[in-house]
Amino acid sequence: MSFELIEEIKKKVPERFQSEPDFKALIDTVRLNEIHSKIDLLSYFDKEIKDIENWITGNIKTGGTIVKDLRDKMIRLGTLKTGKQWLIEYLLKE
Repeated sequence: MSFELIEEIKKKVPERFQSEPDFKALIDTVRLNEIHSKIDLLSYFDKEIKDIENWITGNIKTGGTIVKDLRDKMIRLGTLKTGKQWLIEYLLKE
């Protein structure tokens, strides 16, 4: 159940990070996507990061009409990379 993974994340990620928006996004990602294991979460991060990086690469030379989309994708990419970093540093190292 994703509840067990959420509890493990809350225990292992240091408290100083738990008030950050990226931490809340990590918890929401697990809950909303019904992710049940650390390996599934890592796979989710890898897939999403790859998809966004491909989108950015394909659209970087497009005119100014996608500035808002580009900004949103960059923010999402940063959040995903932070979540993946925490997963690797605090949950997968045992």
